[in-house]
Amino acid sequence: MLDTAAAPAGEAPIVHPDVAPFWAGIAAGIFRLQRCVRCGVVRFPLAPVCWNCLSPDHVLEDISGSGTIAASIVIERVTSGSVWAAHVPYRTGLVDLEAGPRVPGRILCRCGQAGNPGTPVEMCRVAAADGQDVFAFAHQCPERAPVP
Repeated sequence: MLDTAAAPAGEAPIVHPDVAPFWAGIAAGIFRLQRCVRCGVVRFPLAPVCWNCLSPDHVLEDISGSGTIAASIVIERVTSGSVWAAHVPYRTGLVDLEAGPRVPGRILCRCGQAGNPGTPVEMCRVAAADGQDVFAFAHQCPERAPVP
């Protein structure tokens, strides 16, 4: 079950009917990805056919949101008139999930450790501007910085 994190609301996703079950899972607190029936690959983003074997057969499977930072950046300036302009600076990046896929997302971290590749994170839910839940990743920051 995905925990809900307190964070400023970002933009809502555009939900195509083919990926509606994915977003319904996020709203229910469950992260679901497609697993190919033929070759077993867990895939993200969701797609009509497997990128590995081209099979159209898949099942939606509950996936752990545990992973590690592959890469991250801090956005300090927004170049469009998006809702994100009110939230700079914020961190975003790529997370390698334990299940295999590399997933992009917002990264919530107060201590700065999430700027380092290999830092563990957990998927969570945050509200979007329209009230729909979207996923993000949260680092479990220590309550206080260590005293030297």
